[in-house]
Amino acid sequence: MENYTRVRQPRSPTEAKEHEIRVTASAKTRFVISQAIDMFEEKGMETIVISAMGKTINKSVAICEIVKRRVPDLHQVVEISSVELLDVWEPKEGTEGLDTFSNTHQ
Repeated sequence: MENYTRVRQPRSPTEAKEHEIRVTASAKTRFVISQAIDMFEEKGMETIVISAMGKTINKSVAICEIVKRRVPDLHQVVEISSVELLDVWEPKEGTEGLDTFSNTHQ
């Protein structure tokens, strides 16, 4: 693999829906908690979606548990899904006879 470099593939940007909160690694937990509670209490939403990928899944689970305890009569439905990612590897300059290859993973 030392003769290859990974080529960044642009992801198709999807807009967050009105009832969706996306948890990122840099998101402050207490801000996301207050945002979720505001969506229930001030905006009157009956359903919100908290989504995360990779290392932020633990943070999103903790946020869901805290919100569930703070909002009375709230029930939780968990849905797990996966996304397929595509990595494309190209040979470095100066290496001859190597082909570009791609790898998909979840």
